[in-house]
Amino acid sequence: MNVVGHSLGGAIAMFYASQYPYDTKSLFLLSSGGVFKSNNTSYLKTPVYLKQLLVAQAGDLNFVMNKVMYNPPFTPSIINNEREKLLILKAQDTKRVIDQIDALNKLYTTTSFATMVRNIEAPTLIVWGKQDQIVNMEVAQELKTMIKRSETPVILDRVGHMPLLEAPDKVVDAYLSFLDKVQLQKNPLADQKIL
Repeated sequence: MNVVGHSLGGAIAMFYASQYPYDTKSLFLLSSGGVFKSNNTSYLKTPVYLKQLLVAQAGDLNFVMNKVMYNPPFTPSIINNEREKLLILKAQDTKRVIDQIDALNKLYTTTSFATMVRNIEAPTLIVWGKQDQIVNMEVAQELKTMIKRSETPVILDRVGHMPLLEAPDKVVDAYLSFLDKVQLQKNPLADQKIL
């Protein structure tokens, strides 16, 4: 299985890849969240700050878009207004996710999280926005040093925390090139799978 994760989904993807190495053919991390030594943003140091990114009232979406993206793409106001209304309706669900992230950060230390990450055996591609204000780009290099079969991280200039939205062509090109390489590789742990 090729596992992909962005932000909190990246942390979940790493948990999966470390727990099920025989099932994980490759891992693709985009501006991944987690508990890192090189983290220097308030959002990861103190996850309660993530509540600033909660869209709970009119006007919040514009603030959030400018925080998570270096240069948000143009979206017609009618679409943004409807998107904001939907996010406001889901604000309590989003708040619960933020509370879970806060709990996760209390559960793991940088050392215990690094131990989990070092168990990842899959070839790994790491893509990061150079101007990411949520999870700083230095984390990409930290991950590279911890994951045994990691490629050199792809750092995208003029991109924030949302590489797939801000530079979709570059992200897709990097991922397809990576998949071309790893599809022919055999997972050395696949034969050890316990049924």
